[in-house]
Amino acid sequence: PFPYAYHERTDGEDWIVKNAVVEFFSGRAASASKIEMLTAPENDMDDDAVEDSGSADLVSALLVPVSQPFAHAMLTWAQHQAKSCVDAKTVADWVECCKSGC
Repeated sequence: PFPYAYHERTDGEDWIVKNAVVEFFSGRAASASKIEMLTAPENDMDDDAVEDSGSADLVSALLVPVSQPFAHAMLTWAQHQAKSCVDAKTVADWVECCKSGC
């Protein structure tokens, strides 16, 4: 999965958060290592702050655990496309850096 978020084009006030998935699967070797999921970022926003930010969908997406390869891909993406998000560690960090578009 590869989530992305952007402002709605009609008014620029609402966030659109999508999860694009491209998967090719032809089987898994019996000796393949287990895919380890990372913990979700710290949720340092209470419900009122989430509502005030207008980012409920983004926050919800951020709280889904992801794999190490996915986290690495997101960091690589941020280093090139969303430099303000490179150091984001918490949910509030991500909401703040994505205000300019992720």
